[in-house]
Amino acid sequence: MKRITSTLLILLLSQMAAAEQEASSNTTSVEKVDTNGTKLSPRLSLSSTLVSNRRDINKDPDAVFYNSTNFGLSLKSNKTYRWAFGVGFNKNLTGERKLDWGDGSVSVSRGLARPNEFWNISGKVSTIIPLAKSTKAYSELNGLIGIQPVVSWDASQVGAKGLSLAYIPKFTTYFYEHETNVYGSSNNQFKTNHTLSVDYSFTDKLSANFTSIYIRSWTHKGQRSDSFAFDQSVTYSLSSKFWTSVGHSIGGSAIGPNGQSNNIQFYDENLSTWYLSAGLTF
Repeated sequence: MKRITSTLLILLLSQMAAAEQEASSNTTSVEKVDTNGTKLSPRLSLSSTLVSNRRDINKDPDAVFYNSTNFGLSLKSNKTYRWAFGVGFNKNLTGERKLDWGDGSVSVSRGLARPNEFWNISGKVSTIIPLAKSTKAYSELNGLIGIQPVVSWDASQVGAKGLSLAYIPKFTTYFYEHETNVYGSSNNQFKTNHTLSVDYSFTDKLSANFTSIYIRSWTHKGQRSDSFAFDQSVTYSLSSKFWTSVGHSIGGSAIGPNGQSNNIQFYDENLSTWYLSAGLTF
C-alpha cells in the first residue's frame, strides 16, 4: 500500500496550520520602519516534533522514530502582506541516525476579503528552496509555484462558540530538470490539495483540531494518483509564546491495490503515526 511518509504528512499539516493562522491573525509585535515608510512586524518561531509509529526500534525494521525541527520567520506589513520563510531538518533516531535537511519555504500572503466578523478570505503564493537530498539529488526539482486561498469561518455566528472551520485548497505546478527522477519514476507536474481544518477551543489555553487532506497528482505523462491524510491533535498553550501538542496522523493512497476500491481510513496499525510537539513564538 502506498504510504504518505510521516515527514511529508507533518510538512503538509504544518503548512496548512501556517496558512490558517495567516488568515485569522491580526496581531503585531515590535514594529520596524523601512526607508519607504512600511511598517514590518517580525515574528520568529521554533518547533520540534517527535514522531513514532510505536514499533520496537530494536527489532522491527519498519519502526518509525525521528525528530523534526523547524524554524520560521514571518514579516507582516501594515499593507496587509505577510512574508514567511522557513527551514527545518529531520533527525532519524533509528539505524544510522542521519540528519537530513528539508526544503526551505518562501511565501507571501495577504487578506483578500472580510465580508463580516465571522468570515475571512486570504490568499498565499509560495515556492521552495530545494535543500533536501530527495528534492535535489533524486527528483532534481528546480522549483515550484503554489497558489493557496484560505476561507475561514467562525461558527460562533450560529452559536457554536469556540468552533472554527477553514477550507484551504492549494494548486501547485512543479518544474523539474527531467520528467523522471534518477530511479526512472515519473515526477509530478501538477498537484491539488484540498484541506479541511476544524478547530475547537475548550478554553483560552486548551484546543483540539481535526484536519483532513485530499491530494491529487498528475505526472508529465498524465498519470493520476490520489492520496489522503488525516490528523487529530490536542494543543495546550502554556503561555502566549509557548505551546505543546499531542496527536495522531495517518496518510496513504486513497485508492486500493485493485485501482478502484476506496482505501481512505482514519486508523491503521501499519500506517498510523503518533507525535508530540512543542513550539515557541517570539
